Amino acid sequence: VDEERFTKWQHPGLCADNSWCKHMIANFSEDVLVGYRWNNAQDVPSAFPFGFGLSYTKFVFTDLHTSCSGASASVAFRVSNVGSRAGTAVPQLYIGFRSLRPVLRQLRAFK
Repeated sequence: VDEERFTKWQHPGLCADNSWCKHMIANFSEDVLVGYRWNNAQDVPSAFPFGFGLSYTKFVFTDLHTSCSGASASVAFRVSNVGSRAGTAVPQLYIGFRSLRPVLRQLRAFK
């Protein structure tokens, strides 16, 4: 994986004299842009998306329905296992609002 997302101060950390030592200090300067949030903000695809390689079957998502009423929103869809093996899907819902900046999308629900 060729991601240059961390400086040595961020991972694995350094000591006061910029060297390796037993009790290093890691500087978490990414603030709220951790994990997928950093990838989205930097427009860099994840090397391994959530759940990558964890299924031996295939799922399809159909019949998407959305609705909004005032400050509430609803999302519904059908998940079907179309593969040859048993399995379980964990759909995730990400939302984005200007008020979340610098975060572009935030995980809000999963089942």
